[in-house]
Amino acid sequence: MRLPAPARRSLLAVLAGSALAAQQPQYFKEEKTPWWKPKAELEIVHDRTEFDPYARKPIERTLSRLRLRWEVGTDSDWWQLRAGSAHRAGSDGNRNNLARFDNETSSGSNLDLAELRLRALSAQGGAELHAGLGENGLLTQESLFDPDLRILGVGGRAFWRHEASGLEELGLRGESGKIQLIHGGEVKLTAFQGVLRFATGPITWTVHGGPWKLEARQQDAAAFRRQNPAGVGGSYPNPTFRFDTLGAGLLWGGDIPLELKALRHKNKDTGERGEELQVWLGSSTRPYWPRVGYIRQLLPATGALASINGDLWWHHANADGERYVVQLPLPQKWTLSFTRVDQRRRGVAPPATVGFKRSMVGLSKRF
Repeated sequence: MRLPAPARRSLLAVLAGSALAAQQPQYFKEEKTPWWKPKAELEIVHDRTEFDPYARKPIERTLSRLRLRWEVGTDSDWWQLRAGSAHRAGSDGNRNNLARFDNETSSGSNLDLAELRLRALSAQGGAELHAGLGENGLLTQESLFDPDLRILGVGGRAFWRHEASGLEELGLRGESGKIQLIHGGEVKLTAFQGVLRFATGPITWTVHGGPWKLEARQQDAAAFRRQNPAGVGGSYPNPTFRFDTLGAGLLWGGDIPLELKALRHKNKDTGERGEELQVWLGSSTRPYWPRVGYIRQLLPATGALASINGDLWWHHANADGERYVVQLPLPQKWTLSFTRVDQRRRGVAPPATVGFKRSMVGLSKRF
């Protein structure tokens, strides 16, 4: 069938316009961030720590922290370079770092990230390797490892996935290196874990577990005032800590997301277990919709290695406690937060420190 002349002209005009549009840049497409332009996170926190009994003077601090990140390459490239720095300024200088069991100094700057990442990915799975100074790539809990700490060493993962069945990851992860502590301390880490993650509709399920080996240095025991339990002259009775870890998680990605985590670490030498439960409700990115969290910790007599476990908590052994978090995301990537920690030691009576309470009010922004 032959189209009338006006229709043919209209059709040619549409086709020509479509071809021209295909050659034009997509102005609505998000621009890739230049490698020299860092990502940044700024945080200002006021922190007050109180003790039970009240005979010990409370510790207060206002802390500002800036983290910068540079990346050459993306998460989908076969190689990627990542670098970063951390900068802090605290109202107490560094006087109370060891007394408060901090894993970072209150004031100062340091290299926070310097690593090369190599990866080979496909629709069926992949393998990744990273080397240098980087974050812990294992799935873990606050009672065992502080996420602000960095590892100098190597790590990676190999996994299989099957999109049709909802399987997102079935594989192994590993980390080996030295955990960098403040004031020149270090702990050697060798750890592996199996990971199973799959999605069923809006729900994502995760199970993970594996062995950890931590080797502390005797010269760090007295300096960090962290003994598990205290030995003669402030030494570690055994500087090697071996744990079997196990964790499970559920994430429901609805209008109001819900995340549940149950985690456990078992001392392979004593058989004692530490446990952690996390419940998170809400989104951390939806403006004016609050996100709330509840974290419950139970630590056995031998506890965790206190020089690397989460420093929001005070006691690292023979204790239990709760942490409550309320976050209010705001426009322009601002977040207002309030944190309350209440932790108690078991089998201890005054005048020894039975428990502690920490209150934190913070304001952060991502750039």
